[in-house]
Amino acid sequence: MLLRDLNDILIQHGKIIKDFDFPPLSYDALETISVLRIIQELSIQIPNEDVHNVHRLNYDQLIAFKTILDIINRSQS
Repeated sequence: MLLRDLNDILIQHGKIIKDFDFPPLSYDALETISVLRIIQELSIQIPNEDVHNVHRLNYDQLIAFKTILDIINRSQS
């Protein structure tokens, strides 16, 4: 599982685990490479207060917020 997670992180940076001196991944590990497992396992509760305070963001924060939400809604990495 560690190798699979490491490979997922490397993929985000344009590399794969084969580029380094690590043991090869098993077939089972290669089946779930599409999304970082770390992100899949996170379950963060966002307080309603935070959700309703978007109007308090400055211009740059609002651009970043909207960009992130757009990417999430389109299911992109």
